[in-house]
Amino acid sequence: MPELIKLDEALDGIMTGIVDLITNATGEEGALQGVETVVRGDRSRPAPVTPAVWVRGMTASCDHTQRSYAEKWVIDVLILGIVKNDEPEQGYKKATELAAKARSEVLKDRCLGNRKYVQDVRSGNFEMGGPDLQNETLFAATAIVQVHFVIMEKNP
Repeated sequence: MPELIKLDEALDGIMTGIVDLITNATGEEGALQGVETVVRGDRSRPAPVTPAVWVRGMTASCDHTQRSYAEKWVIDVLILGIVKNDEPEQGYKKATELAAKARSEVLKDRCLGNRKYVQDVRSGNFEMGGPDLQNETLFAATAIVQVHFVIMEKNP
């Protein structure tokens, strides 16, 4: 039976799960050791201290072909690794490494700790650090994960 939950609640749970997995990996023994800031959303004030991982939900789409009342959704979630470095080659390399490691941490728990509605997390596109993702001494790389989930809206 699909989880009786509204879309906004499911999306919040998905974003929280991803941010928690990344944040938990920033400790002394974690794969993301040294990450100073994990940001959720489309902006931050003040600017995040680097190295940082930025997590932002993108487009969610619904597929009605296999279900009637329940809805099968997929949302792309962007994971952006941001580093500051005075050497461009090192900046590109470190940003790419950070985005790839953050993606790997998310894929370790492919239901994001919530099997009630999250069915799988899969790799999407990956864009290595490059000139398009540079702002002076800030460098970035992006990984996209695709979260597959099934919900059924609660009745009021």
